[in-house]
Amino acid sequence: MRMSRRALMIMGALALMGGAVYATGLYYSEVISASQANTAKSFSDNRSGGSAAAFDATTVMFSNAGPNTVYIDLRDTTATTADRVLKAGERFTEEWDPRTGGDGWSGYGAICAAGETATVTVWADR
Repeated sequence: MRMSRRALMIMGALALMGGAVYATGLYYSEVISASQANTAKSFSDNRSGGSAAAFDATTVMFSNAGPNTVYIDLRDTTATTADRVLKAGERFTEEWDPRTGGDGWSGYGAICAAGETATVTVWADR
């Protein structure tokens, strides 16, 4: 009987540890309205249970549902019209390359040309 109780305790501990490992995934999702003013955002966990922890994303995806082109910056969150182009109806996914150093992207910037707007959905995870 002692062995059974010990086995149950070990199995319970392993189950809890497995759940804790799974819960460490951090997720960000937001729909923004980009305009001629830079929209700067940091990645914070808003999808995995409310931790709201800031994180460096290793995978990001942007989808432009707006009628105009939007420009995306992943370096310093200050987007300009010289940054990555995301045309209306397009999307892109980017994976962090650990060979570049660092842990991932801490946030992003989005901007449109003067007088234009775009609706952009952003997803990120770690």
